[in-house]
Amino acid sequence: MALIRLNNQSISSVTALPSGATDAITSLPNLASLPSGIPTGKVVQVQQTKLTTSASHNTNSFASFGLDVNITPTSASNTILLFVNAYVSSDTQTANNHYELRRGSTTIIGDTVIRIPQEGQSAYRFYNLVFNWIDSPSTTSQIQYNVRMRTNGGIMYVNRPGNQNGFPDVADSTITAMEIAS
Repeated sequence: MALIRLNNQSISSVTALPSGATDAITSLPNLASLPSGIPTGKVVQVQQTKLTTSASHNTNSFASFGLDVNITPTSASNTILLFVNAYVSSDTQTANNHYELRRGSTTIIGDTVIRIPQEGQSAYRFYNLVFNWIDSPSTTSQIQYNVRMRTNGGIMYVNRPGNQNGFPDVADSTITAMEIAS
């Protein structure tokens, strides 16, 4: 296989390594381990849920709205890397909207508060809610992670603006769980 050597004058085909260069590529398969300080974890599996419908909530009690994912770790010593990307809004600018990330019945990111400004618009905006978390569940049983929400006033929404002004749902939210080998 020919190599291409780039320089500021031209591109030319190279059929061999320059003199004095070692063929590092052929020595990589003989590498027994990575040098210390380089993480050795790898992704074992990925599970994702995509919420394509809108949801709403109007009480001050936490409730699930369909953004959840199940994963069954292959080893109790492995960790779970979680990514949540949700689009949220409210129909009032005076309410505090609260979100939490849970593993089963255990809250792992609790009571994150967002006050969504409406800025006097007739069609309200929606905003991006992002959670990233590394969890150590210490189990090989199936785990469910979910996002829950509550509000102290008005109606809060997922995947749509507070006032759609005649437009359909405009976003999809996701939750992703990645099992990382220890």
